Amino acid sequence: MRKFRFLSVLSVLCGMLAAGEPAFAQFVVQEFFVPLPEDQIRSSFLKLYTGTGPTFDSVISVVAGGAGTKVVYDHWEDGYEIDLNSPLQSSTRVWGDGIDANGIAPGFVNDPTNLPAGTVFSLRNNVTLPRSASTILYDGRDRIGGTKALVVSRSAWALTPGSVLADAVEVSSVLDFGTEFVAPVGENVSAASMYEIVDLFVMAAENGTSVSIDKDANGSFETVFTLNRGESYRVNGGVLKGARVSASKPVQVHLITGDIGANYESRWFTLYPYDQWGSVYYTPVGTAADGDAAYVFIYNPGTSALPIRVTTQIGTTNFTVPTNGTYQYQVPQNSGAKLQSTNGLPYFAVETVGANPTANNVHDWGFTLVPEGNLTTIGQVGWGPGSSDLSQNGSPVWVTAVGATTIYVDFDGDRAGPLTDSNGDGYDTNLTMAALQSRTIYDPDKDQTAMRVYTLDGTLITAAWGQDPAVAGAGNPFLDVGTTVLPFPQAVIKKSSTLFTDNPPSGLSTNDVLEYTITIDNNSVVVLGNAWVGFPRASVVTVRLLI
Repeated sequence: MRKFRFLSVLSVLCGMLAAGEPAFAQFVVQEFFVPLPEDQIRSSFLKLYTGTGPTFDSVISVVAGGAGTKVVYDHWEDGYEIDLNSPLQSSTRVWGDGIDANGIAPGFVNDPTNLPAGTVFSLRNNVTLPRSASTILYDGRDRIGGTKALVVSRSAWALTPGSVLADAVEVSSVLDFGTEFVAPVGENVSAASMYEIVDLFVMAAENGTSVSIDKDANGSFETVFTLNRGESYRVNGGVLKGARVSASKPVQVHLITGDIGANYESRWFTLYPYDQWGSVYYTPVGTAADGDAAYVFIYNPGTSALPIRVTTQIGTTNFTVPTNGTYQYQVPQNSGAKLQSTNGLPYFAVETVGANPTANNVHDWGFTLVPEGNLTTIGQVGWGPGSSDLSQNGSPVWVTAVGATTIYVDFDGDRAGPLTDSNGDGYDTNLTMAALQSRTIYDPDKDQTAMRVYTLDGTLITAAWGQDPAVAGAGNPFLDVGTTVLPFPQAVIKKSSTLFTDNPPSGLSTNDVLEYTITIDNNSVVVLGNAWVGFPRASVVTVRLLI
């Protein structure tokens, strides 16, 4: 995340700030590697359910966040392209360049010239193990590039026992990979058997990546290995809270957890690099209306107890997390939550949903909380079916806002709804939100994929997609899965002012001078190289740029 801070002294007449489109938007600006190869998922599942079959329903969902996007899909089976901007292999697909010969975008008769906003590629096929590289499939280890921001999700389950033993993860772009990770939970966290197994997965973005793992958190790296681009390594259990991953080059890291003998209980989590941790997090998912609990697990990496204040619609709660410890907090019903370390030190947090000990394997999924500093005003769902065959809708989008606001909902993310917002974009409905209110949103077509939720007043939001234990049934075709809805990459602009010179008459008047602070948090996927600040004529302006 790049941050730019502008300080300016000017008259009461304020300036306007804008950021133009970069000149290099036609090139690939985001790159993804599909994590969790099917053979490694099955190895974890076999510890939970010994009857897990060898054929997987593998899902990779790709959503074009904006109009004019091109997507490059690079299969791992025949090796990766040297340059996604200049693909050479016949298996590589380029969607949205208008050339049928190098791939027709799924769902189109002919390849369009530039993809429309909200275009969804639901890349779903059966993958039978053991895997042969001679067969080209959509599966783990594939590589994806986009010329504008994409939203990518990953899910998979064995045909036996079906989608009751499954989960999903949001897929981070390589821009958000890291070199240092710490596991917030492990097999030594006692929580209704949810973490009886904890397997850890590491995938590299570059060749020659050296990885060291301290799975038992004793301060010594007992496992060292090297990964090439797109390769994945699975740590087979024994992962304890505080386990460390250290890499010489950027990697992505995930956890698969579960309850041995519960057969159908598993939760997956995306870990964020240590340098991206924050001191404030929000969750949009509370305990379900039927009482199935939602728990946030807060991990303290520090050498002293970490004081946490939780604010919900019900009130405020304070507790401390011990050194190198994990605290389990139950989110109340009908509320989101703000979790803040009162000493400002960073920590990490994940959440389990449907965690009622009497029904812990019926509605079970997990997701990772996003640090406040990475939130934006837009969330877009990468994959969000209401059930595995769309015959039911038991998995809504959960959303909360950090302050009172109106949330706009575009069911298909195509900006073509029947209503028009103040930016001229089409949308389908809107919700009046109180601060930290938790709302669930269902698309009438029973598929929340590509749903776009956003505010227009600068209020930050956070969202997740996943099963509602009070709505979804206990078995197939309902999906015991869910993901974080990552903040859509965009520059977030904030402006505040203080009275700098109080000229007569006393108090704020048209003759006074204000000091404005304009902050740009660049969470977008491109450098804002041509950001500019314009002020009216006769303004008195002093600008300092702090990077």
